[in-house]
Amino acid sequence: MPAVAEYCLVGIDWWPLCMTKAEWSGWVQAIFSVVAIAATGIYIYWQHKMELARSRGDDASRRLRRLDSIVELTFANSLFVRYVALQFKDRQSIDDVREGRAGLDVSEIDDLGNFTASIPLHDLDDAVVVRRVLLATQNARAARNMVRRAMRDFRGLSANSFTNIAATVNECARQCEESYKVLDQRATDYAQQEGLERAIKQHTTNPQTAAVNGK
Repeated sequence: MPAVAEYCLVGIDWWPLCMTKAEWSGWVQAIFSVVAIAATGIYIYWQHKMELARSRGDDASRRLRRLDSIVELTFANSLFVRYVALQFKDRQSIDDVREGRAGLDVSEIDDLGNFTASIPLHDLDDAVVVRRVLLATQNARAARNMVRRAMRDFRGLSANSFTNIAATVNECARQCEESYKVLDQRATDYAQQEGLERAIKQHTTNPQTAAVNGK
């Protein structure tokens, strides 16, 4: 029986590198099978990684939009509290509000704190955001309660008592403004961290200035 011809790799006549056509064919098929399996695994891995990155990007965008909404609500909250605080310049201004002679309607006072109270805190996973939203709501409601007390006890309100009430309302307004600033910076930092652009522009003025200008 004639010997089966062998073919040596790169012409080196050494038995590990010399095989028949059938043997070489088997080796080539095996190598291509391994390469194909490896390529498929790599493709699936990168595809999964890209999907995770895309999902993370979508989650980050949703989170930023939610933060921007919270920022807008806290800005509106601080603006309203500051506006109310500005209406009570002296004892006479309390009576002006009570009798409808001021720009502030009595029924509007009841809305103090409602802006931020509408934010669903159970959906938030940032402790700083939750704390600041709670503080903004609590300070707005504290201002509301002080204004209600001033209007209820107007006739028996001493000058010293009015001064204390006015100081408390102004401090509540300042705390609401501080909460807005912290949340606004929080949203900016998150946008930079994720390489995103905020949907809203930062306010060029602070709530106190806006309230004074009636904006």
